[in-house]
Amino acid sequence: MKTKALSYLLISIILFLATVIFLLVKEIEQPPTKETVIEYIPVAVEADMAGSTLKTVTAYNVGDPNQTDDTPCIGASNIDLCELLDLGVAICATNDYELGSELKIERLGTCYVLDRMNKRYTGKGYVDIALPKDMKKEALEFGKQQLFVKEL
Repeated sequence: MKTKALSYLLISIILFLATVIFLLVKEIEQPPTKETVIEYIPVAVEADMAGSTLKTVTAYNVGDPNQTDDTPCIGASNIDLCELLDLGVAICATNDYELGSELKIERLGTCYVLDRMNKRYTGKGYVDIALPKDMKKEALEFGKQQLFVKEL
């Protein structure tokens, strides 16, 4: 049991360090703004989205216990997602990609899979964009959109 707990701790630390190192090396993506989240302008799929798949994209509020579990800022990766959002890191939740994966979402840019959705969404093609706790209205207005998603 101790070995399993230590393994999970080690994996969490490695994921956190990998994220920090990656962000230091690469220019940090801008967090979603009201304009990029709400505005829906049908456009042709960008050329760099080749190989992408159509997914149902929604938004949720990190830090809201009504939308998460009893540790609302700690994601499935055991990293403080509220802190990362404050730093400008774009985060998403999905059960269809490995934790730590980088996804490119049509019209929204890239995000890192650092959280999971309820198990009922496994294999259903959902990606949930993480927004700060104070952007509840924007998360609701984002609604459910069919967008192309590609793992980078």
